[in-house]
Amino acid sequence: MKILHTSDWHLGRTLYSKKERQEEHTAFLEWLLKTIEANSIDLLLIAGDIFDTAAPSSTSQKMYYNFLIKVRSTGCENIIIVGGNHDSPNFLNAPKDLLAALNIVVIGNASKSIEDEVIVIEDKKGNPLIIVCAVPFLREKDISHFTEAENYFDRSKRINEAIKSHYEDIAKLAENKRKLLGNNIPIIATGHLSVAGGKRNEDDGVRDIYIGNIEAVGSDIFPEIFDYVALGHYHIPSKIKEHIRYCGSPIPMGFGEAKQKKCVYIIDYTKKKSIETIEIPVFQKLESIVGDKEFIERRLTELKKEKSSVWVEVIYKGDEIFPDFSAWANEQIIGSKIEILKLQNQQYLNDVLTKEDTIQALDELNEFDIFDKLLEKANISVEQKNELKANVLFSEYVQSADAELLLNGGLISDAIIWPFFQAVASKNENISVLDSTYSGMSDFADRLRANPNYANLNRAAFRASRRILWPMFADSHWHLVIMHRVRDGVYQLYCLDSLNTNSEVFMNKAADFLQALYPHQPLAELVKKRQNIEILRQHNLRDCAASVCFWGMRMAASIGLPGTQKGTCDYSAYRYDMAVQIAEFAAKQVDEAPKRRTVRRR
Repeated sequence: MKILHTSDWHLGRTLYSKKERQEEHTAFLEWLLKTIEANSIDLLLIAGDIFDTAAPSSTSQKMYYNFLIKVRSTGCENIIIVGGNHDSPNFLNAPKDLLAALNIVVIGNASKSIEDEVIVIEDKKGNPLIIVCAVPFLREKDISHFTEAENYFDRSKRINEAIKSHYEDIAKLAENKRKLLGNNIPIIATGHLSVAGGKRNEDDGVRDIYIGNIEAVGSDIFPEIFDYVALGHYHIPSKIKEHIRYCGSPIPMGFGEAKQKKCVYIIDYTKKKSIETIEIPVFQKLESIVGDKEFIERRLTELKKEKSSVWVEVIYKGDEIFPDFSAWANEQIIGSKIEILKLQNQQYLNDVLTKEDTIQALDELNEFDIFDKLLEKANISVEQKNELKANVLFSEYVQSADAELLLNGGLISDAIIWPFFQAVASKNENISVLDSTYSGMSDFADRLRANPNYANLNRAAFRASRRILWPMFADSHWHLVIMHRVRDGVYQLYCLDSLNTNSEVFMNKAADFLQALYPHQPLAELVKKRQNIEILRQHNLRDCAASVCFWGMRMAASIGLPGTQKGTCDYSAYRYDMAVQIAEFAAKQVDEAPKRRTVRRR
């Protein structure tokens, strides 16, 4: 019995959004077919991230299915594919019944019945050869459930224990199956996750998949019964233990991996168990050239003499000012097969940004984007960088401590939520917003009824608005209530919630507010519909308020409402967009009086 372990193909990936990797992937898959045949492989294990995106192109799909069909001609009769964090479980699982006819087992995500992940591989006579615990990337929603009032540490612990429990349970099932078979055959497992001891670099494109102290789980989560654990997720080959390994990606994901040797592993049970490393050829040479002008010129000259295709990044680190670095570097490669994909003048570009430094056109970047990119180029500490961002992006309108929290991924407070929603509303005359602090006042609507001028709220403006957005906070969680005006005096209430909790109390608060706006209108005529809408769950607790801001931005810009959405979203990715919106809004306050319908209650 011979097994080949591969992972992290990332079909469809590009390099810096400039270079397609299709030719490299095609060459790799052709090489893999030859390797499978030459080594008489019986089982091919693919440990996740077959595709680079959840919606692969038709070209990537064609490569994938053509390869699976061709494997049969190599003599390898068994393939097991598990999903990774880049893969869409639904996409991978869709043809699984059809592929099963070719002895191809697909496990796109954690199965409802864990027994479906225990696979017995047999020879042509039906004799069992090996048991595979085919564990895919374990998404939080598939293995555990959010607990109300759960803090950050508790959630980390819960997910960690759920991962460990999944492997313990599947190991017990596999061991029982082996006893029933009456044959002491090996039990192996797969995994797509971060395990302590795995290697990474800054340019590997590996996404963080969990939170807190479970970013890298210990290898002790794998029961000793596993004879081999085929891991995916990290792109650099790593040996955690002799029998627990990452094979890495088959092609470099960036210039940081240019000098790295890529490989697959062959686990041979023909006689005594052995593990062989098979090096993957380089299908497209990458090189990072870093140094002064003399060194760069010398190395480019050497590469030109080789007369082969090479993609390079060139980083100038000389002491002298080199303003025409870009033009000079491109002159050096005229008449060669060298392509410069990234240019960086660290001496000069600490102060200047040019079109070579970003895939976006400079006229598409605002001053905040350019400032952020310049900070990335500067050789300063993380602390300094965050301090500069906070100082430049935020005026006294937002407290610096809150600004720092926003930029550094901390919990977002009301001091951030309020100016953000004001910024969103300032761009749309049909939108009004209510301060979240009002949601914590049990007598807010009563005060509004008693005093028409309470908090300087403009009743006429609220009545004219197509939508009123009200972010609300309770029980350590943020919600977004939308009061959608169907016609004058008739509303529909919606509560957007990333945890699908009971939102009736929040819609009741909104209904009370509307009754204060329309004191003579019966509630039954005023509110015609109430609906809780489950939106994409946040990746971690810090994303709670960020999710409300994200959907507030969407609901202010779109007439439509989201349907119920399953799955998760990394809302933290939108924090910098939030910072820019707040900064732009704060800057306007310097030159003009606030024009919005709402005034912050002090």
